[in-house]
Amino acid sequence: LVFAFSGVFILKYIFNISIESLRITGGIILGFIGLEQVRQGKVLVVENSGRIADMAVIPLGTPIIAGPAAITLTIAISYSHGMFYSSGIIVAAIIGNIMAGFLAILIGRFIRKRILEIINRIMGLFVTSVGIEMMLAGIKSYFSAVSG
Repeated sequence: LVFAFSGVFILKYIFNISIESLRITGGIILGFIGLEQVRQGKVLVVENSGRIADMAVIPLGTPIIAGPAAITLTIAISYSHGMFYSSGIIVAAIIGNIMAGFLAILIGRFIRKRILEIINRIMGLFVTSVGIEMMLAGIKSYFSAVSG
């Protein structure tokens, strides 16, 4: 919610970053996340090297749904549709993720690990596609702003 209310201000006045470049960057990051999901069959793989410094770099408490691509999308929606609309979407997404998490726990008890990996790979295709759409929207918006 913080980025829905202050993200556009931070982008424009502190970092001097356009919404178009943020969409392109967020799309690239989301695309890479989706490609890794397709490649590995898992959403997030954390390797434990045993070193405290390595574990501190990866915020284990922050799920992938609150990563850079989610922040980018939040700022982009807030820029396009306003803060209150994006806040409603964020609240709905949080509720949906909680419900999906509980449902996943129930379903996970009945489905084999290999089938879950296949489902994750298929979902990775969708995540990659959303990332590409986000990147293309940023490119299209950039060229529209430059040409007209």
